[in-house]
Amino acid sequence: MTTKRPEILSRSTIWQKGTQAIETVEFCSVAGIIDQCAIVRAIPGVVIFAVNDNDEVVLLESYRLAVETTLIELPAGKIDRIDAPLQEAQRELKEETGLTATEWIELGTTWGAQGSSDWICHYFLARKLESIGQPCATEENHTIFWLSVSECWDWVRQGRICNNFSIVGITKALLYLNRLHLTA
Repeated sequence: MTTKRPEILSRSTIWQKGTQAIETVEFCSVAGIIDQCAIVRAIPGVVIFAVNDNDEVVLLESYRLAVETTLIELPAGKIDRIDAPLQEAQRELKEETGLTATEWIELGTTWGAQGSSDWICHYFLARKLESIGQPCATEENHTIFWLSVSECWDWVRQGRICNNFSIVGITKALLYLNRLHLTA
């Protein structure tokens, strides 16, 4: 299958801070219509479904300014160094939760908001967890808590977990663990 692509007429960066940017793109659609769109240029991210020996998943309660609400999330972060995604996932788990894991399974990669951003996210399952102390102090204020694996999907279905990267991470992990049983 070959999908026709619009013709890019011009690009302009209208905002940039560090590794993030907003770019406007003028293009001619396949229907011949001239239009513009904004694209958020973002660095890749990692998301970790970390499950302990008691069959519990570590979650974070975090206030998110962009949506002006508190969300329940899996540990996650930006790949803001030159390390590979696995090393960044290990660093994020340690920084955000004070945990390390000896078993890591890559669950795949997805585009996070492909209609408006080039953000890509790498997902991991972490098992055989060990506490190494308190999480690192960061600019983000998280509350850490544990939820049974069996309750994770219920929280997604109930809308208590409602951000895309956590829903995808939970779904990928539960599918990998053969624990996702879909019902109407």
